[in-house]
Amino acid sequence: MRPVEIGSVVTRVRWLNTPDKYGGPALFDTPANARAHAPSGVITARLSLATPDGRLVELDGGVSTADPIWRTPTRQDPGVLPVVGARLVAVDDRDHVFTNPDGGDWVLIG
Repeated sequence: MRPVEIGSVVTRVRWLNTPDKYGGPALFDTPANARAHAPSGVITARLSLATPDGRLVELDGGVSTADPIWRTPTRQDPGVLPVVGARLVAVDDRDHVFTNPDGGDWVLIG
């Protein structure tokens, strides 16, 4: 699999809740709706991105501001969540660092 290039842009954000026991996983438009599905489930982000070379790709991972089960990376700004239009600015090991259109940074933990 080719890595996602710096400059890729988020075109869609969905939130996956994976319950620990009883319900099946499900996708939602907001972290709050995902949490309501199963309060004890793990919330991850599913991002659709457009790459500079025109490919469409998906990335899944944790975001510490959406679910405290994830570690808080040093480049994660407090309270910042993924939004459409965010741009990939760095890849550090398996973490992807994005900047939202308003300037806030967030990290997708891989």
